[in-house]
Amino acid sequence: MGIVTNVKLLAAGGLGLFIAYSQADLAMNYTEVSAKVTAVKFDCYVKASKKKLVDKKTNSLAYMDCDTAKMAAQEFGYDDTDVKRRAAIKFTWVSPVDGSVHSDEHTDGLAIED
Repeated sequence: MGIVTNVKLLAAGGLGLFIAYSQADLAMNYTEVSAKVTAVKFDCYVKASKKKLVDKKTNSLAYMDCDTAKMAAQEFGYDDTDVKRRAAIKFTWVSPVDGSVHSDEHTDGLAIED
């Protein structure tokens, strides 16, 4: 066997061990729980490929009512396609460890199409 073949076998074996370890870690250390969606809120932001509307106070994307976002986009020279819609999802779940109820909200990366 050549050195290239040995390196490929070693890499494939390492990848296989990593996958097996990851699956074993999930099976031993995590418990799947069900969550209940309690609220979904839609809002919009304006973002083009190289520019975006930002909040003056935080300098981050300005999230607003979708009708307001459409008007702001026109006012500042954006296209209608630059108005993006986002969902903020609130949910609750019961901890399998102590049985207490927890709640959270997720919004990261949830730009959605109409």
